[in-house]
Amino acid sequence: MIHHFIKSEHALGEVPFNVTYDVPHKHKKNALSHGLGVLAKLIGVIGYRRPLLSFGIPGLVFFVAGFVLEIYTFSQYVRAGAFHFILFTGGISFLTFGLLLMMCGLILNSLVIIMKEHRDDTNRHV
Repeated sequence: MIHHFIKSEHALGEVPFNVTYDVPHKHKKNALSHGLGVLAKLIGVIGYRRPLLSFGIPGLVFFVAGFVLEIYTFSQYVRAGAFHFILFTGGISFLTFGLLLMMCGLILNSLVIIMKEHRDDTNRHV
């Protein structure tokens, strides 16, 4: 709410008040589900505003992990002649998923930049 009001240039102030927690049925959500809901919302906001951060960094981590798995798999094959099919499949999956996440981050980041430029152009003409 604070972010919304600051963007709309409203004045903010503090107002003292008293709180009574004598609620007969208490809360409908437990602390864990409420905390997970807040975390999901926070990740959603970060993903919307900074897609390169929320998609690109995990994509890079998956890509590097897949690359390391592939290097290990091929080094074991060359050194010992043993081919680890599960590690190979996992490495390829991590590489692919990492590249997809990084590409999604780049595309979404481009869209965010275009939307900001469009919003700035619209505000200049009004």
